[in-house]
Amino acid sequence: MPWEEFVKLVDQSLRPHVVQNLRLEQFSLNCRHRLQEVAPHIDRWIDLVVKLNVRVLEIRSFDFRLYYSLPDAIYTAKELTTLTLQEQLQRLIHRCPFIKNLLLEDIQGINKLHVYGLVHLEHLDVRSCKLISMTVQAPNLRRIDYHQEDNLPCKMEIVDAYNTLETLKLEGSSITEQQFQDIFSKHSNISELDLTRCYKLKKMEIASEKFKTLTLSELKNL
Repeated sequence: MPWEEFVKLVDQSLRPHVVQNLRLEQFSLNCRHRLQEVAPHIDRWIDLVVKLNVRVLEIRSFDFRLYYSLPDAIYTAKELTTLTLQEQLQRLIHRCPFIKNLLLEDIQGINKLHVYGLVHLEHLDVRSCKLISMTVQAPNLRRIDYHQEDNLPCKMEIVDAYNTLETLKLEGSSITEQQFQDIFSKHSNISELDLTRCYKLKKMEIASEKFKTLTLSELKNL
């Protein structure tokens, strides 16, 4: 489909909501066209759906030649609870305090992730982002999923969520014994742990009355 027709199709799908000022629950966009042509329209659509109080926003781009930065309108999305970013989306969201679920997938152009200011964030899912460090400051965080394909070294620090974090799932993480113990000593409410291909982890100790579920897979050195 030519990009002009793609833009027309999206405009047509949004028009009834705009005309009647109808609330939009979810807006999912899979863009396979060149961002150079489509980016201004994506900005315009995000501005529209934010005004329609969108709750779930998913933006996926498959143009590997350019980065796309989310427009400032996203920071006014008071009803937004779930944000999914994929591929070439460069600007991370730190000023949307109502986000409850955040998925970051295949984000390129960054290697250090600092998630902060999201006081309502409950679930953080990071996939294939090739990070060297990840710092999370979210006081109500309940679950972290971290997926990495090639076991790249990534220092993970969970600054708060001491009383709320319950589920930790790591796949392809370079977590060490010391990092593991630091996390469990500070987050005593973790009840579910899932570890896959965490090759640097050679030993672990868990002493918690609240711990219930342990899943281990492909841990060669444990």
